[in-house]
Amino acid sequence: MATNEYNIGSNVRCEMKFYSDVEKTTLADPTAILFRKVSPTGDVTAHTYGVDGALVKDSTGIYYENVNPDEEGTWIYAFRGTGAVVITMEAKFIAKETAFDIP
Repeated sequence: MATNEYNIGSNVRCEMKFYSDVEKTTLADPTAILFRKVSPTGDVTAHTYGVDGALVKDSTGIYYENVNPDEEGTWIYAFRGTGAVVITMEAKFIAKETAFDIP
């Protein structure tokens, strides 16, 4: 899993590209897409594309959700495509306190 660091309160774009071929040359839309994020304290939030507005289609085969971490620690997120494109991808990022008190 890839790990990046962001300050608490930053918009973190969590993105997934779905391909219909092993060579990753043709973007394609899965039949259904689930996005799940887990906060450092274990709170789980799940969104389904087409049901929840937070999970956005950028273009064919490219989907994202912006996560705004509100607590310090490791955030884990995953995308799952089913039907026409079957794949699961998991990644994580670290949210850290900022040196500035910004209201």
